[in-house]
Amino acid sequence: TNGGTTIRCLNHLATLAISWTINLAFRSGAFLGSHQAMIPVPLHLTEAALAEVKRLRHRRPEAHLYLRIGLTSAGCAGLSYTLALESHLGPADQVFRHAEWELVIDRQHLPHLSGLRVDYSEDLLGGSFRFDNPNALRHCNCGQSFALRS
Repeated sequence: TNGGTTIRCLNHLATLAISWTINLAFRSGAFLGSHQAMIPVPLHLTEAALAEVKRLRHRRPEAHLYLRIGLTSAGCAGLSYTLALESHLGPADQVFRHAEWELVIDRQHLPHLSGLRVDYSEDLLGGSFRFDNPNALRHCNCGQSFALRS
């Protein structure tokens, strides 16, 4: 009976560890589509960026919108960031929960956006999102595009 008690205790500890890990994942903002996963959110949006996205969201009539962050070929350095509110998902999309938002990132862009910090600030010329990417090798002089590390 001692062996049976040990197995029951080990099973209980394993169940507690799994439950604790899942709870930590949700508290940290990890989310993968409709499936639970221990995937950390690969980027950070500041409070100012989240407030601006929320303001822009109120202009849209759709009941549910995703915040898509991605890359596009543009500018003199080669790449530029995209930020959009969208109502649909694509087959290559990875979904993460961040604050009250579901962030969508194309799986091909994930390695290049890992560690990205998105901020929003206003100056005399107006407001804009600012991107700080540890994967960027260099930026063009106008600041609108960048090149990635190889």
